[in-house]
This record gives sequence, structure tokens and C-alpha cells, in this order.
Amino acid sequence: MRRLIAALATFLATLAAGSAQAAYYETTGNPVNVSQIAGTGSLSQSFYSPSAVRTLDNTSVLLYFMGTHDINPDPVSDSVYLYTAPNTWNGWNNAYTPHPSTPAQPNNCTFGCPGRILPDTSSANTLVNDPSEAYGNPWAWRDDVFFQANRKIRLLATKSDTPQTPRDILYGISGNGVAFTWYGLIRNLTTNNISVIWREVSIGSVAYWYGFVRTAVPGGARQSGAIRAQLNTSSSSDIPISAIEVWTGSGWQTLPPSSDPRFRWEFPADGSRNPKDLWQGVSHASFHKTAAGTWEIYGARNNPSIQNCGCLNQPPPGNNELVYKILDITQAGNPDAMFTAAPTQAIEAESPGSPRCMPGDHAGSRHYPHLLEWVANNKILYSATNDPSAQRPQCPTATFPGQYIVRTFLKLR
Repeated sequence: MRRLIAALATFLATLAAGSAQAAYYETTGNPVNVSQIAGTGSLSQSFYSPSAVRTLDNTSVLLYFMGTHDINPDPVSDSVYLYTAPNTWNGWNNAYTPHPSTPAQPNNCTFGCPGRILPDTSSANTLVNDPSEAYGNPWAWRDDVFFQANRKIRLLATKSDTPQTPRDILYGISGNGVAFTWYGLIRNLTTNNISVIWREVSIGSVAYWYGFVRTAVPGGARQSGAIRAQLNTSSSSDIPISAIEVWTGSGWQTLPPSSDPRFRWEFPADGSRNPKDLWQGVSHASFHKTAAGTWEIYGARNNPSIQNCGCLNQPPPGNNELVYKILDITQAGNPDAMFTAAPTQAIEAESPGSPRCMPGDHAGSRHYPHLLEWVANNKILYSATNDPSAQRPQCPTATFPGQYIVRTFLKLR
């Protein structure tokens, strides 16, 4: 019996050591530009902040992102687009196309902005129909855990007068992921730019949309804080939220009702509900539950040691790299403890110790990671990269100059 116990202990120790050494990496091979404009590849596009979700019938995958569509962009640049592909392995791995059911949006766009859903100039809702304002940072999810009797695709997006001002949070609900009913969710009265990402999470017996706020404080520093919406799962309301709370470092603080009747809640102007930065030096957080049941958060950070990625030798501060944490969701009630317990790990190239390089070279060359998983441990990673060839003669080979969304494969080493 002692020998059996000793052998079992050795086996478990070996297994644990192997698990500790396991890490994600991106495979070699050319990245696929999944957001290209068919037939207009000479345009200087700028697409980023991807968020993908399957349709409720699982026939298609919908890819939402923000940016500009062509060399004659909207005055304040940011809009939200919807592209689509078949929900097949081949569909996930090739270029998406503008969704054919999105309304025509001719305002300020040379080619009519195919696939643009925000601003929606065909709508009577003044929150979403103003082409002079910036819209962006889409985050999509669908009802896979809660609200099964009336499943919807839900979408958060930001709205602001200019890209530099505080952003309000819009909330859309849709049966097909294309035509949305829009509401004002959170009025942002802080000095931060704030966008929200969250997923369906049960903490104890309480149902939440739980996730993170992505902020940019004055001076450009990026931050990630925790936010949760407590749900009334028996509600038939389009907004089945009892309260929204933010982790400030002094516990969870409830957002007060908005003084603007177009919105439900707001961040107080005195900064008393500003979220605590949980992931220092990491930006563009993205939150996912894998098929294996793990909760993972991805982001981007600058790494000064990455000096020779792409077509240029980027001088300091170097290039970005993608990183992740595997979170213990049972600690979600205390985000400080949850983040402290989870080490930050870099996503490397297939060759250990090497960064995954993109064709271009820029301090923002890897950011806004977003995960899709076909089956357990068969993952696709969408992210934004920047190919500066249109501005830099040292990089003459880009077919799609500008910022665009690429597909890479994520594997477990």
C-alpha cells in the first residue's frame, strides 16, 4: 500500500509539473487577414478590437470590430462593423465578408461602408444614428447559460464625441446578431475611456455578466479592472440587470443610477467608482471560457526585448506581445486575489522563447486578442496587427497597409 501511495504521489507530482510547464504558443505559417475588403485591397484600412460569436442556430460566425473602412474615413474615424463567415473550420480560417443584411450606410464613406452597423444612420434612435460621433470596442456574447427560454445575442459598444473623450456604454440585443435594439447602459463621467467585456458566470448561487473594463487614463496608460452585472434570471426585460458593481480595491462598489435618462447607470464624476487596475502594463483584455472549462484572460503588453520582428528593426520601446492568465473563477469575488494567484504568461512562437512576429513592425503590432475555440484545445486567435508599409518604404510588400485583423492558431505546448 505504501508503495502504491508513493507511486501515485510521484505520478501526480509529475503531472502537476507537466501542467505547470504547459504554455500556449502560436503556430508558424502566414497569418490570414480575416477582415480584408474584397476587390479593394489598395485601400488603407484600420480594423481592430475584434469580437466573434456564433449565431444562435450555429450556422454562421459573426465578427464585430471597430475602425475605418477606406482612405476617406468618417470625421471621427471609429465605426463598428459586422463581417460574417460560415461556422465551419474553413470559414473561421479565411477572410470574412461584410454581412449582407446590414443597412446601407452612405454617410461619409466612399464605398457605402459595407457591413457597418454603428453608426446606424437608418435608425431613429439618436444614441446610435449620429455619424459625427465615434463608435467602437464591440463585445459580443450569446445566452448559453442564462435566459434559455428567450435566447439572444447581446452586444456592448462604446460611443463618444471624439476618440479621446470619455465613452458611454451602449447595449444591444438581437435575435440574429444583425438587427439590434439599442439602449444606453452606462454613462461614463470619469476622465477614462472605458469599454466593457463580460461573460455569463455563476458565482455561488448568483448569476452575473462578469468581466472587465478596459480603460485608458490620461497620458495613454492602459488598464484592466473588474466589473459585474448582477442578473435577475427570471426577468423578461431586455436589460435583466439588478445592479452593476465595479471593483475599486476597497471592495465591490455599486454604480448609481444615471442622471441622464437615456442611460441606466453611470460612473460618478468624482472618480469614486473608478476601477482598480488589476493587470499592470497589459492592455486590451479579452475574457473567455474554454471548452475544457478554464477561464482565461488575454491581453497585450510592450516587450522592450522584441527588437527584430517583421520588416523593420523597431527601436525601443520595442514591440508588443500577447499574454494570458488562467484565472481561478472561484476567486472572482476578490479580483485582487484572483489576479495575484495567476501568473502572466507570454504567448510565444512555435520556437520556444521567440515572439510570434507579424509582417509589419510597429509598437502596436500585436493587440486586441480574441479567442474562438472549435473543440477543446483547438483554438483560433484573432488579433489586430499594424503593417506600416504605406508610410514606411522599408516595408514594401504589404497587400493591405494599415491596421487589420489576423487569424493565427493557438496551441498548447
